[in-house]
Amino acid sequence: MHRQSYRGARRISKPVAYFEKTDSLPDSGFLHCAMLVPFYHNKVLMLETPDKSLRFPCCTIEEEEALRKTLRRELHRQTGAVLYSHTLLGQFTVYDLLGTAYLPVYVGKISHLEKLVSENRLLELPRAMKRFAPHWEKPNIEYFLHALNSYRKSKRKV
Repeated sequence: MHRQSYRGARRISKPVAYFEKTDSLPDSGFLHCAMLVPFYHNKVLMLETPDKSLRFPCCTIEEEEALRKTLRRELHRQTGAVLYSHTLLGQFTVYDLLGTAYLPVYVGKISHLEKLVSENRLLELPRAMKRFAPHWEKPNIEYFLHALNSYRKSKRKV
């Protein structure tokens, strides 16, 4: 995630994240992490954390490694799934005490599961969002969900 300093902005007590659709990202030198929302047969593949919450697979982009290769490698390592295709959906802008961070969000199609790791869950999209973001403000959840549904409807067999 790329962070910028606050210079004169008011301090906030807890992190706040906003999602926005976008067609472009900052210079690749600023990209260190990315999140993938992987679909498999109209369900979303999520990872269960030790505290029983769910998250989407995230990856750290290695130096000099292509983003597509990073997404494929990390999805397979974390879930046992093979990524068929991916598209940029938008980005999260996260404001916290350290400054501002940007996290690109990709949505992808899984071609097949070589193995389903026990910590993984295949969920319908509305249920997945309730588990993923229970503390989000309602408009932000609805906007992110709308962006995911728009993508899913634009593809035939996601």
